[in-house]
Amino acid sequence: PLRKEGEAAQRRWGPGARRPMTTLCAWSDPGGEAENQDACFTLDLPEATVWGVFDGHGRDHGALAARVAAAAVEREISQARDRLLASPEATLRFAFEAAHIEVLDAIRRAEGDGLVAVAGVLLRRADPESTADGAPPWEAVDGGTTATVCCFLHGPNTLVTASVGDSAALLARGARLADGREAGDRSKTDDGSFLLLAPDHSPTSALECARLRARPEGRQLRFVYRSPRAGEEGHAPLNIWRPARHPPPGGGAADTEGGVGAAAGSSPGGAPLPELDRASLARAEAEGVPFKNARRELHASILTPDGWPLRGRGGKAYAVGAQALCMTRSLGDSLHKAFGVVARPDTRAVDLAAPFARANGA
Repeated sequence: PLRKEGEAAQRRWGPGARRPMTTLCAWSDPGGEAENQDACFTLDLPEATVWGVFDGHGRDHGALAARVAAAAVEREISQARDRLLASPEATLRFAFEAAHIEVLDAIRRAEGDGLVAVAGVLLRRADPESTADGAPPWEAVDGGTTATVCCFLHGPNTLVTASVGDSAALLARGARLADGREAGDRSKTDDGSFLLLAPDHSPTSALECARLRARPEGRQLRFVYRSPRAGEEGHAPLNIWRPARHPPPGGGAADTEGGVGAAAGSSPGGAPLPELDRASLARAEAEGVPFKNARRELHASILTPDGWPLRGRGGKAYAVGAQALCMTRSLGDSLHKAFGVVARPDTRAVDLAAPFARANGA
């Protein structure tokens, strides 16, 4: 079999070519939750090897969103093998959009009767007990997922990554850690020999905040740290960013790629970058806001406004309760899509012949 694969590789890519050997491993942990909302897939094609990781979120439909998205992306890629080789980044963007639509369709079917779709947002009646206290009468159906997909193109020896959300992808080279272990045992080596392939789509990303604030609806969002004291009487929200000094331009920058070529002080679309609220950050640390990952990033959310009126047919208004989301791009999450959260991934292509050349200034 290896000889046959080698002969096929030489026909496809030229003399001396050989199909690369890869090792795939997967491990998942529910993280203290009752339900594991993770999903993944691997796809081994003659021309490429593809890995996909999906971390669902949302009490009701997070696991469903991850499973549906994983199956949809795997199917779309396997059915578009020719396009994958010719235009890998465009192929991955198409697969993500298809998965986003299928996630919303699956949630709609799971909810059944009583669901109302208003301006693309899936709504249901709120709990009568909560509305008795003056809460909005409608709530958005929750459920969405991150998506990080890495595609190793054998012929050009290129790794293409597409991602939404905060599921990281790291590329490490064979350096040793300070304690002698091989690189890859943890994300940071003694000489920093790794690349972060998936950009940061979290509320603490200045580029993503600028992208969202470039839209009128996005300026209604609040970017806050998730304090254990949130909800206590008299507790002020811990805002991540200081208020904008002047309104960013309307429209534009809605789907800019996540930070490549950004000028200092501005996003790729030209919107000004927000200024970190350092006093609020100090309060967050003092109140014990937990880290969400090994990179010591604090737990944070974007909040939609409480009672926001969505307009349906005939101008009917549906007042919707606030909803939190811990990322700025995702698949699913219909309410946040109305405020500028997108399913469009950031993509990156890395030449594996010299993957660290650009990072080292070569």
